[in-house]
Amino acid sequence: MSQPVLLDNVEHHDLRYISGHGPAFGDSVNQTPVFPTEFAEIQREYPIFFRRDHQGAFYAVALLGLDKDENLYLTGTELADTQWNARYIPAMIERGPFLIGFQTRDIDGETRREPMILADLSHPRLSRTDGEPLFLPHGGNAPRLERIARTLRTIHTGAEVMPAMFAAFEAAGLLAPIEVD
Repeated sequence: MSQPVLLDNVEHHDLRYISGHGPAFGDSVNQTPVFPTEFAEIQREYPIFFRRDHQGAFYAVALLGLDKDENLYLTGTELADTQWNARYIPAMIERGPFLIGFQTRDIDGETRREPMILADLSHPRLSRTDGEPLFLPHGGNAPRLERIARTLRTIHTGAEVMPAMFAAFEAAGLLAPIEVD
């Protein structure tokens, strides 16, 4: 089980991100959650389904395959030649081993919950020797970490607007159940 930690440019100064796609990185999935903030890109590449969770709340998924662990967007058989065959990669896949955490901070006398980047250091995408650096030599964010931060913002903002979107869809009678065989 993973134990995400707060990403820190001092403690994790040498942390690197291994690019690519494949089963070794957890990409063998037949669906992935998607968010309204990425629907414009998602709908060009993937079928979107709306599902209900165990509490009855709606969420959206992009369908990647029909069978368990089938991802039709992965091509190639070896890690070195496996590619994601689409122009846009869903944010939940793109985020890799990174998560959004929150830290309470006192800013100008006001207590705020600030989003922070957490990392699962046991994930196979993270290494101390191989891949792209996450931090610049003197502590700033490297381009890969900036991209990850944008992806996490897409997820965070999308998760915030999703309940209102589905409430509006339900109120307008736009959601109807279907069965897919």
